[in-house]
Amino acid sequence: MRIVSYRRPVVVRSWPAFLVAGLALAAPRLAVLFWWLVDPARWQFAFRGHVVLPLAGVLVFPWTTLMALLIAAPDQLSDQHWIWLGVALLLDLLMYDRDIWRMAREPEAIQPAKSNSGRMTSPPIE
Repeated sequence: MRIVSYRRPVVVRSWPAFLVAGLALAAPRLAVLFWWLVDPARWQFAFRGHVVLPLAGVLVFPWTTLMALLIAAPDQLSDQHWIWLGVALLLDLLMYDRDIWRMAREPEAIQPAKSNSGRMTSPPIE
């Protein structure tokens, strides 16, 4: 006689984490907003109840704000935490700096268009 066990697979409900990760790749500001709506207690814990710092962070440095939410610790930040914050800050700076890199690769993109100093010229007379 054979005993057959019918076990249901364990379903881990981690879809919110995948949703946050997908939003983070697509748009970090939307991911931060979503995280604030889903888990406002994490915001209170991460930013110690301040309002201006996270708001400025979302507007100016969204990747760094997202990383600060992710690594919020009850005590001091370890060296690993500072490294991750540095990586996020680098991502933010590279987001703003991508136009500068494009201009460095394409020098003609930064040269202004030729003009005639604002003088009106008439077409040549034949």
